[in-house]
Amino acid sequence: MSIRGSLFIFITFIVFLYSFKKPKAGLFYFILLLFLRDGYLMEQIPEVYQSWHLPLVTSLVVLVTWFFNNLGKGERIYKPIEIILLFLLGVIIFISKRNAIEPWKTLDIFDEYIRMIVLGFLIINIIKTEKDLKEILFLLIGLITFLVLYAYKQYKLEGYPIAVPNFYYVDRNFFAQSIAAVLPMAYMFFEEAKKKVLKFTFLGIVAIMAMGVILTYSRGGLLALLLGLFFLFWQSRKKVSMVVFGVIILMLFLPHIGEKYVNRVNTIQTYEEDSAAMARVASWHAAINMFNDYPLTGIGAGNFNYRVYDYCPIELRQYAGGELSIHSTFLQILSETGLLGSMLFMLVIFLCVYSTFSLNRKNNKLQLERRVNLAIPNALRASLLAFCGAAVFLPGAYYSYIYILFPLIMASKKIYSDKLKALKA
Repeated sequence: MSIRGSLFIFITFIVFLYSFKKPKAGLFYFILLLFLRDGYLMEQIPEVYQSWHLPLVTSLVVLVTWFFNNLGKGERIYKPIEIILLFLLGVIIFISKRNAIEPWKTLDIFDEYIRMIVLGFLIINIIKTEKDLKEILFLLIGLITFLVLYAYKQYKLEGYPIAVPNFYYVDRNFFAQSIAAVLPMAYMFFEEAKKKVLKFTFLGIVAIMAMGVILTYSRGGLLALLLGLFFLFWQSRKKVSMVVFGVIILMLFLPHIGEKYVNRVNTIQTYEEDSAAMARVASWHAAINMFNDYPLTGIGAGNFNYRVYDYCPIELRQYAGGELSIHSTFLQILSETGLLGSMLFMLVIFLCVYSTFSLNRKNNKLQLERRVNLAIPNALRASLLAFCGAAVFLPGAYYSYIYILFPLIMASKKIYSDKLKALKA
């Protein structure tokens, strides 16, 4: 075992012990392990995942410590309808194995997915106050900022062709989409900050994240970034300052956007001439054909790549060779888990977005001086909508940032609903 690995295990042991006193510490460590996995830790300390399987161990430890802390306290387990629907989606993912040509892949997907559901369950039952919510947002912002800066170092010093933190493990589209999903949270703290030091700090972080998306050369990531900025502008109370900020960002970044990236973005209009774009079209046609054959529970989670060539139209098969991925989260879940899985997934998205509008509607009924600041749930809504917009063109049905956005919105719904009820009483 390396010195670095030994140190990491020692830190893990300390965190586990502290989790029995404060489960939130274990939850934050669990998030760190999950979201630094591909981008940093697999390169620096691969045995964390390959030998020790720390995310799995950590999830079990945090569950135990959470139950240990709640024994005898009479606290109810918070289980909103959204988490129940996500659990049912897990059942459909497992059932889809019966149609899979490679059942082991479905079981791998199921394992990854259950880990994300455990994360969601822990978030909604450990994050109980606005302070807790801010702390977990700070953690996410910190993790993404670190990965963007690390990716920039690799890009400038190691000669990577694109700015991703680990060229061999990290998909640029997934990385860009993740950055764009966290950016609205950072911008929210910029708008809400009272002290100039904090304001400029978060302004810098937002600029770094925007740069991070652009330097991945991801068209889907750029779409997520633009959607996030649009939803932020739509709900912002300071629209003029946001426009000024946007102009400054453009002036800083436009000179550094290379011709290669401009040409790549332009292929959105001339997709027939771009092989990567046509590969997406081929995968979409294949996904629809798979759904037509297996409409109820799909061809098996994670099995798209194994059957795409057979289901691709003959005239598009030239684009369906090799490891062709489905470039759409919604078509991925439709083709691999069928109508049942797709409906559950879409319903969770709808309920999460609806809950934020419901909070605002209730808040607006109060007198102006009694209204609650709903900046956090509104920022989370912008993050989710931006992520979903890009998800039309990018994969990520079972393991992505959307599975941390869902429980964060659920937690914020409970926290701010309780606040509004207290004001009405």
